[in-house]
Amino acid sequence: MSTLKVNKIIPVGGVPSGGGGGIIQTVTATTTSKAAEDCSTNAFRNGMNFNCTITPTSSTSKIMLFYSLSFCVESPTREVTVRPTRGGTAFLIGDASGSRTRGSFARLFSDNTQMESISFSCLDSPSSTSAVNYGFDYAIMNQGCFLIRNAVFNDGDDADTLRGVSTITAMEVSA
Repeated sequence: MSTLKVNKIIPVGGVPSGGGGGIIQTVTATTTSKAAEDCSTNAFRNGMNFNCTITPTSSTSKIMLFYSLSFCVESPTREVTVRPTRGGTAFLIGDASGSRTRGSFARLFSDNTQMESISFSCLDSPSSTSAVNYGFDYAIMNQGCFLIRNAVFNDGDDADTLRGVSTITAMEVSA
């Protein structure tokens, strides 16, 4: 039996313009644990120490990220905004304009008895072959309150109370 191992396969027609040759590796971080933090209004905080680390095989590779974050808020009618981070620094954020908060993706939470998700994807070019740590920052708009991950605010011990899961998936895409 033979084994063929290669670093890169490029189609006969070449790599598509602006595209990549394929997925090189996939890494997923999953958390099912409950976490809660008290947040002040419009102040970004680290994403509850939840992140995903990938080590690109080439400095020209891109990293496709998929976030699926389960949250509940202590007080209804709060908007939660998140922004992806690389090595603790936010990227892919809205334009600066006066004193407006520069976020990336947001969701208005209308109820504190339901867990809801913020899901988004983005493409990054870290230009590195060292380990890259991806996470997120979050802020609560319209007054501060507790943000709860993977559980609801009133976490009663009954079948009607939901516990959830949050994931971050990083896929290295060849360039």
